[in-house]
Amino acid sequence: MRTLLIFSLVALHIAGCNRTPDQSSAGASTPPAAKPSAIVASAPAESLVVQSSSPDQSVKSWWRYLDLVELESTTNCKKTAMDPPPSHLTYLPKIADAEVLSYRTPKQSECILDVFSRDIDEVKTESETRAIVFATIRNATPIPPGAEPDELDKKWRAAGFKYKYLVEKTGGAWKISQVYKYDEGNKYLKKDVWGKVYEPLSGPRYPAYVGQQ
Repeated sequence: MRTLLIFSLVALHIAGCNRTPDQSSAGASTPPAAKPSAIVASAPAESLVVQSSSPDQSVKSWWRYLDLVELESTTNCKKTAMDPPPSHLTYLPKIADAEVLSYRTPKQSECILDVFSRDIDEVKTESETRAIVFATIRNATPIPPGAEPDELDKKWRAAGFKYKYLVEKTGGAWKISQVYKYDEGNKYLKKDVWGKVYEPLSGPRYPAYVGQQ
């Protein structure tokens, strides 16, 4: 097993904006157990190198890409926080108070760079052009002062989450076709425990849901 721990980004002293699966036909129904391994620090995101000669290298390249996205989002978050506030915020204290006012007021402290520990647990080759890569991913972001975890937070941070990557070879290069996340709760919903992470919309979004009001 190989380990990819993205701690080198923290050296840039930039913090990132915070950022959750349905059905799959690929791979097993239960996740393989993670194995202990040495920690290997990744290169900074600015020197992103795409390697696609094997399924595991393709997954590692995908992780480096995600770190680059996180770094750029963090940078933009901090820049936005330092910009003059938008004009609509001048009205907020006149019409909101207490928790609503606190929630709707932008805070630079919310720009936290998320850091992840990622382990490849298993690579299952299904054919010459198709493979499944199983991984365990943990949130390794430094805990901010004053942050209090509940029991679920403690469980998630210690055990992490199980993922599997469908990697297919096209044009001589291995590329990520889909990502699945293991969700034990789906058993009780009679759904596949491996839920799709990426499900592009087939058309325009139908406006029906109502969020915060």
